[in-house]
Amino acid sequence: CLGHQAIVAHYGGTVGRAEDVMHGKSSAITHTGEAMFAGMPQPLHVARYHSLMALELPDGLTPLAKVGTTVMAVYQSDDKMLGFQFHPESILTAEGSRLLLQSIHYLTKED
Repeated sequence: CLGHQAIVAHYGGTVGRAEDVMHGKSSAITHTGEAMFAGMPQPLHVARYHSLMALELPDGLTPLAKVGTTVMAVYQSDDKMLGFQFHPESILTAEGSRLLLQSIHYLTKED
């Protein structure tokens, strides 16, 4: 999730304190169904371990998933940057291994 926050900050967005600290908690996110989320349950239950979040997204970052108003995944197409505000590697994330594999395939495919 720190990588997600770094991506947001790098492209000119704002990162700040989350209203609620989410350490070791599971949330049901809604996603766009974009390639890395293809075939994933809707909503998708994911593991969260963070106290910071993206408060404002810059132009050029596309939100791919949310829980409420909290952006949970972003993508920047020119640089092929993908960030998750959750932990796909956690046992609390449903289909986490599949999500990581699909993300790698999407990010490394030739255009």
